[in-house]
Amino acid sequence: MAALQASGNLSLSELVSHFVGGSKLSDFYRGGGLVPSTRTTTTYGSTQGPYYWWPSAVADYAEYEKSSKYLSFYWSGALKGTLYTQYTGGADVSWIFGDYEYTSGTTVEFEDATYKHFSISRRLVTTENTSINTGIPTSGTLSLSHFYGAQNS
Repeated sequence: MAALQASGNLSLSELVSHFVGGSKLSDFYRGGGLVPSTRTTTTYGSTQGPYYWWPSAVADYAEYEKSSKYLSFYWSGALKGTLYTQYTGGADVSWIFGDYEYTSGTTVEFEDATYKHFSISRRLVTTENTSINTGIPTSGTLSLSHFYGAQNS
């Protein structure tokens, strides 16, 4: 998250380099294609697990269905989500469902003709959007001085 200098001389070529593109000052309105108006910050909580509890009403596990190659994530006995991709196994798989990122383990905990079960862990995912570049207009007259401290992400 680089920022332009807070004072001194700025040039159009510095804007082009910083925001990667554009050729005239009007290309640099806030919220347009080059100058972002928000920055998204994602933070992760501490990891819970890995756990493997099955069969149980409070089961925590990842279930691989051999025929469909779908991978489903269960936490506290409830299905949290299914990856409808051709999972081939052998590697941790992480996916965000709701407010949590779930990760399957690689060790097979249980296997029969239809399913393989893996341990599972999860961590809370929080996303926050912050307004940035608030001194840069979204329309109207632009001046290079509007870009003091501007951020490209």
